[in-house]
Amino acid sequence: VSAAPYSGQYDRKSHIITFLSKIEARTEIDSERIDIFAQEAKGEISQWWVQLTVKPQKWKDLRSWVIEDMDGIEGIKRLREGQTRNSNYY
Repeated sequence: VSAAPYSGQYDRKSHIITFLSKIEARTEIDSERIDIFAQEAKGEISQWWVQLTVKPQKWKDLRSWVIEDMDGIEGIKRLREGQTRNSNYY
């Protein structure tokens, strides 16, 4: 079975977007949104936040950073999984 090309449209991404949208619905103030994000983030998202050396000051920056970074991580994982599967044939 061949893997589909990476499109960035996985369940994980939709969960992240839903999480961010729920925060947006609670307040319009960037600093409050960022505080809520930091307090309520779980798993990989929480780890990502903790390891981020420069924290964004604007909500739109945080939103785009987390989505782009999670897309990149997902793509790398899929490439590694594909390489691991393909290495069985060499």
